[in-house]
Amino acid sequence: MDDIKEEYWRQRSRLRWTLQEDASTAYFHAIANGRRRKCLIPRLKTDTGEVSEQRLVMEHVYNFYGNLMGSQGETRMFPLHPELWPVEKRISDENDAICVTFTVEELDEYADNTMILIEPTTRGVANLKFILMCYENMSGLTINYNKSEAVVTGVSDSGKLRVANGLNCKLGSLPMHYLGLPVSNKALFVADWHFLTKKVGHRVDLWQGIFLAAAGRLELTNSCLSSLPMFATRLYLLHESTHGAMNHSRARSFWEWVGDKRKYHMVEWATVCRPRDHGGMGILNTKYMNIALMLRWIWKLYQNEEGLREDLLRAKYLGDNDLFSPEVPTSGSQFWRAIQKIKWFFKLGARH
Repeated sequence: MDDIKEEYWRQRSRLRWTLQEDASTAYFHAIANGRRRKCLIPRLKTDTGEVSEQRLVMEHVYNFYGNLMGSQGETRMFPLHPELWPVEKRISDENDAICVTFTVEELDEYADNTMILIEPTTRGVANLKFILMCYENMSGLTINYNKSEAVVTGVSDSGKLRVANGLNCKLGSLPMHYLGLPVSNKALFVADWHFLTKKVGHRVDLWQGIFLAAAGRLELTNSCLSSLPMFATRLYLLHESTHGAMNHSRARSFWEWVGDKRKYHMVEWATVCRPRDHGGMGILNTKYMNIALMLRWIWKLYQNEEGLREDLLRAKYLGDNDLFSPEVPTSGSQFWRAIQKIKWFFKLGARH
């Protein structure tokens, strides 16, 4: 295997095993092609029998969803069954507006990882169950209750089990992960953020640095590794040790790259993260970015922006008071305590 072909298979496998001498083995090729085999549909059972030819499989899938979603000329998709609402059940002509099919935008409102909040009462569970059943009948979609969880708080253990059984799903507990972020009714500790530091540390394999110059490593570190925690830093003020662990992974990826041999870090990481006109290399400082993104919420409050989150903060904590007023409570949720901790940075760059 020549160098070009071997490098092609290295890029495709993205495994550390490629560092171990000759990679042209049956096991290596099996791993490299594993993703394709997982996504392959070898055969389907249809009304006319079993289909195994790939062309027929594609045609069957295309026709199935084409019939399910309606004709191309319709402005709305997922049409209702014409006998879903009997004529005697309709009280007026206004039911025509109820029976129209869903648009794509309306269906996008209910997708994977949707969180629905209800009161843990028998009536609340029954109403939610009825709404979900109507959604299934009207859209043609099926809700997978085996992958759903009911997280119940404020009631006894028997009450939690009653709610989960009423919804036909598993009983979950806090803390949990939602949209890649931890959700808890208590303060999050350093151990709760280990998944984020591991994600940054394992994102880029070190062997890729063999084929990158210093400028390429700088760009990859800044654009990839520095962007991974950005979603979390918009809502949470991360711990110092969490930022330190991410800096360790970024520094190791930038300075070492090749193999397991340790190399000297020529400059301390704080200097590397300075802007270029201040003697640094322009790599993002995640701690300062975390503070800046959290201060953005204070800016929204002073700009009188309207929204569910802003209205909730005003109604629960601020009222008619200013954020720096002594009458504003400093305790509350973890998010609000983080705002109180960094609000003094807001005065450094704003006229207040």
